[in-house]
Amino acid sequence: MERILDENQPREQAGFRKNFSTTDHLQALNQLIEKCNEYNLPLCLGFIDYEKAFDSVEYETIVQALRKVNINENYVTMIESIAAKELQQEYILTAKYQKHLESKEE
Repeated sequence: MERILDENQPREQAGFRKNFSTTDHLQALNQLIEKCNEYNLPLCLGFIDYEKAFDSVEYETIVQALRKVNINENYVTMIESIAAKELQQEYILTAKYQKHLESKEE
């Protein structure tokens, strides 16, 4: 599964991949800033925090993407099962926490 997923990732995707490092991207960014300063060129950079985006990805979308790149169905089914259990656990924990908060308010 790792090999297939890696083959379908763009080279720019360095984080959390075997033999790739975000350090390389930081070095390239540093060089870009230095060159712009050296040649007195304007530079505008934007940084996006994708943490919230990853939290909002639906598991079904992930499963569809895995199937689209022909990941072995056994792996996909396993991931679906894990996702379902995780969602159930998240709901249970949230419900328990909500009850805990309500009892503290009384």
